Amino acid sequence: MLLSLNEQANSRKSRLAKLRENRKVEDVTNGDVLSQSTLDHSPNHDTQVNSAGLEEEYIHNTNTSHIRSRNFDLDTREAVSGLKNPPTLALSNNETVEVLASQIQREILQDISQKADKVSKYLDDTASLEGHESTHNKDLKADLAYYINKADTKTNQAINRILQTKYQNSIY
Repeated sequence: MLLSLNEQANSRKSRLAKLRENRKVEDVTNGDVLSQSTLDHSPNHDTQVNSAGLEEEYIHNTNTSHIRSRNFDLDTREAVSGLKNPPTLALSNNETVEVLASQIQREILQDISQKADKVSKYLDDTASLEGHESTHNKDLKADLAYYINKADTKTNQAINRILQTKYQNSIY
């Protein structure tokens, strides 16, 4: 039991080491991009063997370690908060945010109304063509009217029977 736990721990450690190596994207000192296919680790993890067979010493250096985050600037090595770029709308001296918001709102509403007008014109044009299709519906309804009436009478009779039995059971 203990042996299998040790084996599991070792396999977990090896998987984590592979993940760490996959996360290492580029070497800052020489600017070369390292990939998993070009590097193989030796068993002692102190040296790396590249595809040419040369051994290179692997030392963890804080200058070459990479932090991959959206809130971290690699150049300044500081946390980044807020927006990187300035706002897209520049305000002049007499404009306020409210004025700009109302202008944007008007533009959006005009765009929506133009699109709605186009759609309504299209629907009006296609409505005149629907007269031919409606005759098919009328024919279908006429063909099925006999069966629909039959089904309606049977449904009404069944409802009446249910109500009669409930009424008789409530009296007695």
